[in-house]
Amino acid sequence: MKISRLEIKSQKALELNRLLNIEWPNLGEFRATELGLKVPGPIVAIEKQELIGGLSFTCYKEPDGEEIVVWVNALLVIPSFRFQGIASKLILASHCSANCLYALTDIPVLYTKVGWQVVKKDSNGTVVKYAKNT
Repeated sequence: MKISRLEIKSQKALELNRLLNIEWPNLGEFRATELGLKVPGPIVAIEKQELIGGLSFTCYKEPDGEEIVVWVNALLVIPSFRFQGIASKLILASHCSANCLYALTDIPVLYTKVGWQVVKKDSNGTVVKYAKNT
């Protein structure tokens, strides 16, 4: 299996975007910038030339703040490849995308087991944060 960052208009990125929009219909297209900040390109897991998972980003305000920061927007592993550590590898690969990352998730353990911290929990899910040691 290979983990790679993609250009947002590449064929594999378009394939990932299609899969993510099936799962989350309001996700929309990948963007190069959002709210004045550069959005990191998506990260994918490829096995034998087949896309088996991926992670995308967006930019939005930090929780309970006004600063625009990078968020993991979506994380997906194809069902037949789940429970093999692929989601963890994608999340770990995201760490080089920004000094600080946030995610809103229903499965916080995917993030906390690779060093993310829980920021808050509410009816929308759990917000987790990764910050590089500076």
